[in-house]
Amino acid sequence: MTSCACYAVYFLNLRGDVLISRIYRDELPPDAVNIFRTSVLNSRRQVSTAPPVSIVRDTTFMHTRINDVYIMCATKTNSNAMLSFRFMRGLCDVLRSYFGDSFCQRHVEAGFLLIYELMDEMSDFGYPQVVDPSVLKGYILQKNVLADLLSSKRKEAEQQDKANHARMQVTGAVGWRRDGIKYKNNEIYLDIIESVNLVTSSKGQVLRADVNGRIVVKCFMSGMPEVKIGLNDKASDVTFHPCVNLSKFNVDRVVSCVPPDGEFELMRYRATEGISLPFKVIPVITERGRNRLEVMIKVKSVFNPKLWAINVAIHIPVPKDTARTTMEASIGKVKYDLSKQCLVWKIKRFVGEQEHNLSADVELMGVLGERERWKRPPVQMRFDVPMFAASGLLVQYLRAWEKTGYEVQQWVRKVTSSGEYTIRT
Repeated sequence: MTSCACYAVYFLNLRGDVLISRIYRDELPPDAVNIFRTSVLNSRRQVSTAPPVSIVRDTTFMHTRINDVYIMCATKTNSNAMLSFRFMRGLCDVLRSYFGDSFCQRHVEAGFLLIYELMDEMSDFGYPQVVDPSVLKGYILQKNVLADLLSSKRKEAEQQDKANHARMQVTGAVGWRRDGIKYKNNEIYLDIIESVNLVTSSKGQVLRADVNGRIVVKCFMSGMPEVKIGLNDKASDVTFHPCVNLSKFNVDRVVSCVPPDGEFELMRYRATEGISLPFKVIPVITERGRNRLEVMIKVKSVFNPKLWAINVAIHIPVPKDTARTTMEASIGKVKYDLSKQCLVWKIKRFVGEQEHNLSADVELMGVLGERERWKRPPVQMRFDVPMFAASGLLVQYLRAWEKTGYEVQQWVRKVTSSGEYTIRT
């Protein structure tokens, strides 16, 4: 009988988040993906140099990568590793055959139904069956799936835009905004809110970086106003509020809409290229003697000196058998948090293009050579940087008007906050 290739197959993004999965057997631990993410993707070594097979807690993880998507197989038995990798390689070939060589996370999100159908034909209860693309195309006939899906969505959006426009022309009304709204002062606020995620090596090399963003609008305008927002091309994977005229955005990157009254989320987006990281952190942790650690942290802000970050907090893990700490920082306050087993360095205001340092001596109760080896968890950083967009998204213009011609006060604000901002040690 053919050997079982895997108990489950997972499609993960570069951060290790599950995009889709197919579970063939339920013997795997419920936190299997978290184990893989921690032990392989977020380990101290670079992912590119990590072995393709890892055994953690009696679970075997085998993975490969196709552009920005990890395909990971997991099993609990001593399965045939070559068979598993042959299956994953066949799966990659099939995906490229159906979606093209540029297969990526966007294709998974748009064509997950087709991928599930392909996987069901390729594997039966974890046993490989058909992995030849030419054979599969004989009875799974979808071609250029992403283009078809995007074309279908575009046509639906255009039809909805036409229906909304026709309804507005006839009745002057739209479904998301009532008639007769009046304000003494007519104002509109546009807030760009971003969360930047980062994983760097101990030497400062960027291993992964991305930005998740959204634009929130607060509209306090009388009557039936119209708004146009011109954006540059820094945003991808964009989703919009139903009020947006998608056909205009697809042509000239202009967000055009009749906005709802009050606060609403206009759009969400993601950026993976051209990211401006607000902080560079270089940690140096050195063993001094047999029961002492020396910690040196250098933090540099790399944004405009006219801006500043607030609510800055840096968490530096230390061994659980820490007995005493001596700390000194060039700015802010630092303390040892016993419950979190880390040094916490807090800075109320961190101005752009400045560099600050923290030094600490950590005395340990045990002896370094005799106790369990410390795994050096990564340093974590938290912050908020007002009037800064890490993605580089730029509002080139904001125009708001109403047919009665009243004056409108307009404001554009930005803030970038930390997501998972991680620096390996």
